[in-house]
Amino acid sequence: MLTLQTMTEDDSHIVSPQEALQLARQGAQFIDVRTSAEFSSAHIQGSINVALGLGAFALPVDRSTQVVTVCAFGRRSFIALLRLRAQGYAHVKSMRGGLAAWKACGLPMRID
Repeated sequence: MLTLQTMTEDDSHIVSPQEALQLARQGAQFIDVRTSAEFSSAHIQGSINVALGLGAFALPVDRSTQVVTVCAFGRRSFIALLRLRAQGYAHVKSMRGGLAAWKACGLPMRID
């Protein structure tokens, strides 16, 4: 069972921005769990915004799809990873450092 304890002991579910980009090139779907206001200001091209709230949290993708969760700094995306794994999404990674790390690496953004 995946828990916060096991996640902190085994960070294989956490990926760097460069690893996340490689996964996306292999077909992974970025899921941006920030608010819609945060998402509309800037986001990773091709990402889907599914805000992490207190209620139900479901994705518009098949449970077998490779998913990379993203937020501003990495905390919310980690929580989303735990929640999605508990719901049966088998292939979920969380991007370490969030969009702040993505930008710091000079990776492409979409700014609306």
